[in-house]
Amino acid sequence: MDSAETGLKSLAVRLGADLVGITNRDLLSDGPPSADPRYLLPSANSVISFAISLDRDIVQDFISKKKWRPHCENRKAIAQKLYTIGDKLAEQLRSEGYEAVNVDLNNNYRPEEATADVTEMVEFHPDFSHRYAALAAGIGRLGWSGNLLTKEHGALVELGSVLTSASLEPDAPIPDKDHPCDSCKMCTLVCPVEMIQPKVSCQVTVAGVTETISSKRPNTCCWIGCTGYEGLATSLTWSNWSPYRLGHPLPENREELNALCIRLQKADPQMQDVNNSFSNYRNAIFDPDWFYYTVCGFCRSVCSPRREDRLANRKLIINSGTAVLKLDGSHKVAEEDTVEMRTPFGLRVVVGQEDLTGSEVKARNWPGQFPLDRAVIEYLYKQINSEGAESCVDERRRKETFMNMYSQHISKQESSMQVMNTNILQHVPDNPDSTNRYFFYLHGLIVEEAGIRPKSEEHGYYEYEIILEALAREGFIVISEARKKGTQIKPYAENIAAQIKKLLANRVPPGNITVVGASRGGLISAYVSTMLRVKEINYVFLAGLFEKYLEDENLKLYGNVLSIHDRSDKLSITPALYFQRSKGLGIFKKITLNLDIGHGLIYKPYREWIDPVFEWLDVK
Repeated sequence: MDSAETGLKSLAVRLGADLVGITNRDLLSDGPPSADPRYLLPSANSVISFAISLDRDIVQDFISKKKWRPHCENRKAIAQKLYTIGDKLAEQLRSEGYEAVNVDLNNNYRPEEATADVTEMVEFHPDFSHRYAALAAGIGRLGWSGNLLTKEHGALVELGSVLTSASLEPDAPIPDKDHPCDSCKMCTLVCPVEMIQPKVSCQVTVAGVTETISSKRPNTCCWIGCTGYEGLATSLTWSNWSPYRLGHPLPENREELNALCIRLQKADPQMQDVNNSFSNYRNAIFDPDWFYYTVCGFCRSVCSPRREDRLANRKLIINSGTAVLKLDGSHKVAEEDTVEMRTPFGLRVVVGQEDLTGSEVKARNWPGQFPLDRAVIEYLYKQINSEGAESCVDERRRKETFMNMYSQHISKQESSMQVMNTNILQHVPDNPDSTNRYFFYLHGLIVEEAGIRPKSEEHGYYEYEIILEALAREGFIVISEARKKGTQIKPYAENIAAQIKKLLANRVPPGNITVVGASRGGLISAYVSTMLRVKEINYVFLAGLFEKYLEDENLKLYGNVLSIHDRSDKLSITPALYFQRSKGLGIFKKITLNLDIGHGLIYKPYREWIDPVFEWLDVK
């Protein structure tokens, strides 16, 4: 005869659970407050934890921005199944004379002091943590992101829990040697609001297991990103599925960030509806007209069981583009011509120009439409038809809005660069300040051949100006110009060398001078180094030390050298051979990244090369 534990697990599996485990109150007693099942059921002795995996193919389409809605529908269907499994387990336990509670899947939080409702909350501690129960019950372990990771499905699972007064035999947690997280930290690279910190950690103990996870930014940061109030990554080159933009960076100060989140929630039409999913999540899940609005969760979606799949997933995300709102209520990938328009909800929305043209734009209700989308579409419909589409899509106003948002300007012309930031110059100033740090950026060949925002079929847009802005934000005087087509390497290197000599003549310390060369710009940088022969100057070669140019025996490196390239770069990049032949090196270092984006590394200000550059400069 099967034991009670076996019977309950078998029931859950028959109903559709992929993973099932059991833990008890005593094991959970060392965990955080939300690990205590007695908060919901004072007589609780045991917890049955169960999980259902997400559809991997649908997740792939979601993170690559091929399809949005199927992932939302998949999550809703799984939530319905989880509730059904929990109801049946609770029903079985009650039939045997025990108390049992099927814990709500989401949107139920413990009260916070001096808050009227969820719109004023900032901590969002759940009534009971499904993650802690699953950890204790041996279903998974916490990854760097804090998400639950399983050996079988990675983080691609949804969880449910049933609390009961029955005393059940618990399962053991997964031992450390079988921990499914290998600290790849891909999760830190796919959060548009940078919630998950890559280096700062904290610890949490549950069921005798101590997990080391990221010490994340405040929970309101995640709320802003995953709710979709801000969808754009700080690189400005990709987003989650949200078409909404704040128009300014997120505050670093906790109080300011919390206040911003509260203001956004108070203005959100969804939160003003008395029947929203926060008042009754179960009812929403089973309401056929309720749309399971999901725009992010990339920190979970990236996390497949195999490391190579995680690398591929990250590549899909960062190359997926940005989202726009269509006036039929759908979300699509942005094309070339988009417009950011203000809304009365404290947000800006990105829409396609083609949606704002025509004799009359008509709003249309879309089945299962998200309340914020619906309200924004209605507002746009009124604005467009009252003011005229032409004034709404004025290109000059669009660019001004974009520049005000990020203090950046992305020119689409092939003429000379128009610089908005005073820290970005095309040449060394006449009277350089010797206390400043100077940063020369030499771009790749594609900019020289096809303009300052060229597009590669393989790697997408080369975001030259955004790269300059990213470098300038680090406190450097950035010196760069878009080279003319057909520029000769050695004469141009002589020009850069002359500008550096000017800095040295004005008593700028050589250690305050850095030259970054990307691809062909790296070859120019190498010749600059050869010409100057100053050991204290810093050189960064971004996918720029090519084997074929070693034929020039006079090409040798001098100074402090950092080489960065991606392991999948198809070009032959051999920094070690340069290091071997160069006797005038100071500090030198090679970094090989495992991003599998090849030469596309140079196209955008990826944190994976930006951060190591400035860390190297600071340490050196």
